[in-house]
Amino acid sequence: MNKPNNWQITRKLDDAPTNGETYRQFQTRITTALLKLKEDYPDKNILLVTHFFVLRVINWYCKNISFDEMHNYRLENCEIAEYII
Repeated sequence: MNKPNNWQITRKLDDAPTNGETYRQFQTRITTALLKLKEDYPDKNILLVTHFFVLRVINWYCKNISFDEMHNYRLENCEIAEYII
């Protein structure tokens, strides 16, 4: 039996690698942290430096795009993305 690799799993919303979290759980963890930052630092600008995987979730949340559209999001090395939460 062929097992899917982690990349195949991460393109499915509710599948997870062994002992890992699903994309839905990951999205919940990231958006919870974003909302906590917004609550803790109202009316402030915050700089986040993060991995691209996290940025995809931030983009997904902020732009209210579909899960499939999220996977098409690209950012060049050292490119800056600005979001309002």
